[in-house]
Amino acid sequence: MSNELADRYTEQNLIDPTSPAYLTYMLLEEPEMIEMHNKMIEESEETEEEKSDAEKIKSLSTEDDFFKRMRKPVAGRNRQRFYDAMKQNEGLITEMVKRRIMTSLNDNFIEAATAFFAKCEADHTQWIFDHYRDMRSPYTQSMMCLVLGIRGCHDIDAFLMKQELTFMETYPEERFEQGPIIALYLLHDMKEYLSLNK
Repeated sequence: MSNELADRYTEQNLIDPTSPAYLTYMLLEEPEMIEMHNKMIEESEETEEEKSDAEKIKSLSTEDDFFKRMRKPVAGRNRQRFYDAMKQNEGLITEMVKRRIMTSLNDNFIEAATAFFAKCEADHTQWIFDHYRDMRSPYTQSMMCLVLGIRGCHDIDAFLMKQELTFMETYPEERFEQGPIIALYLLHDMKEYLSLNK
């Protein structure tokens, strides 16, 4: 990244802290946010609904089980339980997640797939990059940019900056540009600009 471009990303306030990409990044990668989130959970009593959902997560055993669950919202203490379940069943669900993410328009599925690709053992960044342009949803594309940043996919500055510009021009109200912007900060060791205390 040139000095001119680096100045743009450091001197301007390009981060929208209310965007889905930023909130997803914080819950996956930012220790302070994770600690705050976990503390809030510990201080609250687990509801019967949460207990029931936790049991359902434990019982997930097939591709179809995971696909259906990924299409539903997940929050609170069950968010981490579900993400852990996806990671533990990586071999079972990887091909399903890849197949479904290409056409899904379901925000819950897209966000669950983002967490999966960001945290699973295998590195699927090359697959994401190779299939990016055929992904149906611009929200998927934005979140996959975020995954590329989290996983450290280097030498893609031009690609990410082009996606940022495309999203800003085509979807000016949707904040999809936040995915590639956050990825650029991550790839250039500028995490301090993503901090809660920046």
